[in-house]
Amino acid sequence: MALQVHQLTVGPLEENCYFLVNEDRREAIVVDPGDEGAVILSHIKNLGVRVSAIWNTHAHFDHIGANAVVAAQTGAPILIHAIEAPWLESEMLCGAALFGAPFVPSKATGTWADGDQFEALGTQWIVRHAPGHSPGLCALISNDEKLVVGGDLLFKGSVGRMDLPGGSAAAMTQSLRSLFNDWSKDDFRVLPGHGPVTTIGQERKSNWLVQEALGPGLEG
Repeated sequence: MALQVHQLTVGPLEENCYFLVNEDRREAIVVDPGDEGAVILSHIKNLGVRVSAIWNTHAHFDHIGANAVVAAQTGAPILIHAIEAPWLESEMLCGAALFGAPFVPSKATGTWADGDQFEALGTQWIVRHAPGHSPGLCALISNDEKLVVGGDLLFKGSVGRMDLPGGSAAAMTQSLRSLFNDWSKDDFRVLPGHGPVTTIGQERKSNWLVQEALGPGLEG
């Protein structure tokens, strides 16, 4: 049975919080609970599911702002790449101080490394370290579900900004090349951190920033 994906846009930066749901198990994973914790908790209640984990694709404040309240109410562990685990506890590192945003610290329960593979929600996942927007950004990929949980790596018609502390244009280029050439196929859905859901194939054909990163002859 395919996973159900529910998208909830929260906070002033209109960040996408996702609920990946296995209906048979009545189990869900919350991805990037960025703000409006009460709204997120209400959505969990309406879904009637048990939250087994909180996944942070990266630790910018607009993706982690409701970590603490969701973890406290559900008991779910918080998982993130090891590089950015300290960011969860620092308003300076996560950017909240830079943007004058409210900040409630949270703490990583476990950490990922590139290439980690595990089962969750009845499907297999692989962690792909994809720096560029931030040094510890990870894409969580399910080949069975043809799904990329990509955070701020790739958007419909755009890519994640690279001008924040820890950002790197060179790293972003390499991450995009890996995403399009090695990690996924054109029929994979992409769940971005902001904006509408898209596909790898759509972005390969129409996203000029992707085409620029892939180079001549590689844009399909």
